Order: sequence, then structure tokens, then C-alpha cells
Amino acid sequence: MSNTKKAARRKRLLGRQRPSLPYQLKIEDDTAAVAELAAAKDAVDTARFRDDDRAEQAVVEAEARLETAREAVAACYETIPLTAMEPKAFEALAAQPEHAPREGKDERWNATTFPRAVFLECAPDDLSREEWETFVDERLAQGEREALFLAAVGINARWPSGSIPNV
Repeated sequence: MSNTKKAARRKRLLGRQRPSLPYQLKIEDDTAAVAELAAAKDAVDTARFRDDDRAEQAVVEAEARLETAREAVAACYETIPLTAMEPKAFEALAAQPEHAPREGKDERWNATTFPRAVFLECAPDDLSREEWETFVDERLAQGEREALFLAAVGINARWPSGSIPNV
């Protein structure tokens, strides 16, 4: 391998940022927005098959409707950027006694306490730690909370991704 390739690889490796994940959390009911999105997609498909004087204008209007519908769906969600902890900090957190695997359970860490602690370390600083704790306890349903916590653990545990191409 040439020195140029080695230097380029070195620069890329040393410049790598910790992984992050844009977690989409539903803030508002998206039922109507999703229904309108489906209708707008159908309208685009229908407009593309038109063969009259207004066909081109119908496509433009349908695509504008589709863009508006996409924006309406996106407005129902808030992106929570989760950034992985430093690996040593993640391992140190997992090693804390309160996160030790529970007796009689086949688990790597305490599945009740550890995911929450990881999320609180990875959550953005727009809210304080106490505000995040209150938010997840009082504003999220159980499934939403578990999914958010799992996303935080997943970004840190660095499990292999099936979406990475083998080229």
C-alpha cells in the first residue's frame, strides 16, 4: 500500500466522529397527515398518467401537494440526535453496580436501569438531565420509551449493521 493511501486512511480514521443517530419521536398524531400523504402520492401517480392539455400542470400541482404532505408528516415528529458515548465511558457505565446483570437473568447488563442511563448520557443538551428524566417518565408511552432507550444502547454497543454493503 502506498504512503499516500496510508496517510489518507490515517486521516479518515483519526478524523472519525463517534456515531450518531437521528431518532424520530412522534410529537403529534400523524394519522391525518399520513392519510393525506398517501392521497397525495396517489394524486401524483394519477396525474402522471393524464394525457390531456392540463396533464403537465396537474403533475406540478400534485407534486406540490405531495411536498406539502411530506412536510406535514415531518412536522408531527421531532428529531432527537443521539450521539454515542466514548467507548470507555460506555463500558464504565455498564460496569457500575446498579447496572450489573440481575441474578437469574440472561442479560449483559441490567435491562431495566442500563438503557435509561445510556439514553441520558447520549441525549442532546437542549433539556437538562432532570428534564429528560421527567420527559421520558411523564410524556412517553412504555413502547416509545423502550424504543428510544434501545436506540441509545444500539448506537453505543456498535452492533454490526446489515445495511453496510460488502463491496
